[in-house]
Amino acid sequence: MKFFDVTHTNGTDWFEAPLPRRFHRCRPWTFGFGGGLTYVERCACGAIRLDHRVWLERNSRRRTP
Repeated sequence: MKFFDVTHTNGTDWFEAPLPRRFHRCRPWTFGFGGGLTYVERCACGAIRLDHRVWLERNSRRRTP
């Protein structure tokens, strides 16, 4: 998927941002339009949201491999 007009909070990618508390309200850290005009948002916890819908994969950066 190719992204256009991606913006990062404080110029830092979502996966390099400090982790929020485990119980937090997700906020867009990285956001922009993906291929096919889909609006994509990523929270610093790893959650993803497409077209302003429900946050998916919350706290995925905390999981161990």
